[in-house]
Amino acid sequence: MTSHTWTHDLNYLRIKFERFAGKHGDDKHMLNKSFREDWFSDSLAWLLDPRGSHGLGVEPVKEFVKMIARERSDRSLGYKRAASFLKYGKEGFGIPSSGFSLRNVSPIREFHLTRSLGAFPDQGTRFCDLMLMDFDKSDSLIIVIENKINGENHPGQLQGYFQSNEKKFKHRIKCREYVYLTLTGKQPVSFENENIRNWVCLGWIPHMLPILDRMHQDDDTNKLLGLKESLAWIYVLVQQIGEKEIEGLRDAMLEAYGECLTEELNRLTKIGNWHIEANERSLRINHSSHPAKKLKLRIRSAGPSIEVQGLKNTKRIFETMVIPCNLHPSQTKNLIDLYSKDILNSFFTSPQKFMNKNKWTPDKNFGKKQQYDGVFRFVYDFPTASELLFAAI
Repeated sequence: MTSHTWTHDLNYLRIKFERFAGKHGDDKHMLNKSFREDWFSDSLAWLLDPRGSHGLGVEPVKEFVKMIARERSDRSLGYKRAASFLKYGKEGFGIPSSGFSLRNVSPIREFHLTRSLGAFPDQGTRFCDLMLMDFDKSDSLIIVIENKINGENHPGQLQGYFQSNEKKFKHRIKCREYVYLTLTGKQPVSFENENIRNWVCLGWIPHMLPILDRMHQDDDTNKLLGLKESLAWIYVLVQQIGEKEIEGLRDAMLEAYGECLTEELNRLTKIGNWHIEANERSLRINHSSHPAKKLKLRIRSAGPSIEVQGLKNTKRIFETMVIPCNLHPSQTKNLIDLYSKDILNSFFTSPQKFMNKNKWTPDKNFGKKQQYDGVFRFVYDFPTASELLFAAI
């Protein structure tokens, strides 16, 4: 992407965001609101609690259980069917969703899962985002919910959650369900030796928003209305900004941070040179004297932020560095300078041999930092919208 292209695209996107804010919220209220995973998980726990202040009783959790059963039973979606899973209708294995009272169901946030044995024994302590529990003999139900708004599942994560719960509850709870919840209902990443078909994929926009729209309460609480309005706002935002525009923003950000980091690394290094290799959804920076080592930059939707990894083949050579994108542009440039020095000291076995002792300190608006100031400023101005758009693709 050339400088002219991303400048034009970001200016167009800025106009879209500002027009959108004017139509769908006063004083950029929604564009400045924080939509973090905790907010989504806390909102879901509140909504699915029959004793919640929303006053809707079991209606939301019944609709949620029915939605899981429908998705699980849809043959075209290819989910695993088993006697311990939910089902909708009479066909196939499973427990009918209509057979639960759910009056005493309890949503538990950050439920501790003991380490599983077998395929993934070394994953350490686990906490699932949300678990619905009903140990009454008449119901006997648990639903594990992994709420992934920012980022993706890690190797062994979903399989570990599944094994831990099956080991703990298989002979105690008759119905055990697993839900992978994202903004748009996208699939989890599939890793070797993991069966992602155990997990029903739901989305806040395609599944939870319609459930909320079906809730009828004459005296809606401010919190319920706020949740409805927030999800409706996110839905319209995602619909109005195309996937090509989101990918263009991602490419511009990777290019900006990569070019500025590479320029600073070359300024600090007296032997060899650093150069960029573009890759799908990530960017790599290599040094001419160490072909087996590389820096890998990718965007994390949380924040959003830029993640910098140092790798030798596939092994990490230093702790991952994170550059928050909602910093003021001047502080972003300062952090790039600071991390560049840390990278040099960790990347080379003998850093002093490569370090340029006669380096000079440029102005923050020199060279690439001046060229890409518009990218830094755009994400600083619209962190919430950028975060949600990256979570949507």
